[in-house]
Amino acid sequence: MTGTYFCDDAPTIFSNRFVNHFGDNTAANGACTKGYSPRIDTARMISAFSFQLVKTSTQVWIEYVPSASNIADEPSRGQFSNMDRLDARRVNFNFPSLEEWDVW
Repeated sequence: MTGTYFCDDAPTIFSNRFVNHFGDNTAANGACTKGYSPRIDTARMISAFSFQLVKTSTQVWIEYVPSASNIADEPSRGQFSNMDRLDARRVNFNFPSLEEWDVW
């Protein structure tokens, strides 16, 4: 879920903006909304996500969308046949290493 905010274009696209984020993973949505997870790996991702939002001055509103309606589902599974129809484009993605997530 948080990967979008780590693409190379994220600072340009999201900086100083309000973003509506639709995700089909209720656990990830809840953890990102609360800013906490008892699972250490998820907590580290959420810390990195929160730090990225602060760094880019991005404010995110997270909503649930069913998987069948989620336009990000196909690309996240390596299927790009509908990208032209959606007027979408590929962007570089540089998710931080696990060591970089450790902000404690």
